[in-house]
Amino acid sequence: MMNGSGETGYGSNSGGDHEGPGVYQRKNSLIHDVLGESKAQLQLMLPTALVYASSVLLWLTSFAVLGRLGEKQLAGASLGMTLSNLFGNVVTLGLSSALDIHLTQAHGARQIRSMQAALQRGMLVLTIACGCVSIILFNGEKILLLARQDPE
Repeated sequence: MMNGSGETGYGSNSGGDHEGPGVYQRKNSLIHDVLGESKAQLQLMLPTALVYASSVLLWLTSFAVLGRLGEKQLAGASLGMTLSNLFGNVVTLGLSSALDIHLTQAHGARQIRSMQAALQRGMLVLTIACGCVSIILFNGEKILLLARQDPE
């Protein structure tokens, strides 16, 4: 393909679709930025993922051992672990997540007194919540029987 100046248009900047060296540098920089950010995200994510995976593995191991004892034992343990997770983990995780937000905001604003007050109040609320959850879990059998759960 010849243009008016006698050049073929291939490899020249007059073709319109040709990407110059600046475009290549921007793409290379973008790839470098994405890889750097991905590495930073993996470093933050990996410990959390390992803790979660080990927690799931612990439950799986418990259920595998209980499954060898019998169906009723496995069903009872599953129900107990579900209640423990529902009333214990969910409540405390929710309350501590709310505390985390307040502490982060106070830290960002450099309000040390506010952080101290939020931490003290949060720990008090979590302690009271753990006491209430303990009472519920301690009376779990009675609660399940009131809900017409089969005693076996």
